[in-house]
Amino acid sequence: MIVLWLGSIVASMSTTSREVGLTSFPAQDRPPVLIPFLTFRVMVGCGLIMLALAWLGSWRIIKHRIEKSHWLLRCIFLSFPLPFIATLAGWYTAEVGRQPWVVYGALRTAKAMTPFLTARTVEISLAVYCVVYSFIFAFGTYYIYRLLRAGPAGLGGKPLHVPVPNRPMSLADKMPAIAEAGE
Repeated sequence: MIVLWLGSIVASMSTTSREVGLTSFPAQDRPPVLIPFLTFRVMVGCGLIMLALAWLGSWRIIKHRIEKSHWLLRCIFLSFPLPFIATLAGWYTAEVGRQPWVVYGALRTAKAMTPFLTARTVEISLAVYCVVYSFIFAFGTYYIYRLLRAGPAGLGGKPLHVPVPNRPMSLADKMPAIAEAGE
């Protein structure tokens, strides 16, 4: 009973409004529910997997055991496509869930789109996204290239006089002092 009351508040900011379910519409006018149902679960599942890996990785780092967790590192490596999959699944959830209501006339087209969205604003936002993500991709590629060029520890396996800083990019341009064999 409380769930219905909360649904009324979310939908109309009123406790007295009545929620309309899919069974209120004739079967031929109902939208497809399988695609939004499954894609929503894929999106949430990807998010939960990413959170679990991040929490587990953080816990292993705190315990100074991340280097010994080869299975965790493999799982984290294999999870790189999850944000993209979650984003696509969320987009499918929103678009497939909304579109039939516009098509069947239950939702007016004017209400389905953002009122201030023009072709020019779409072009500008697309250009900004392309520039920002191109910068992020280029810097990420450069960063990883510099890390790979420096090697696993950036030192060739020799002991240090000074501790290695926690910022990997600080090692990219200069090599720390390496202990000589005779010292």
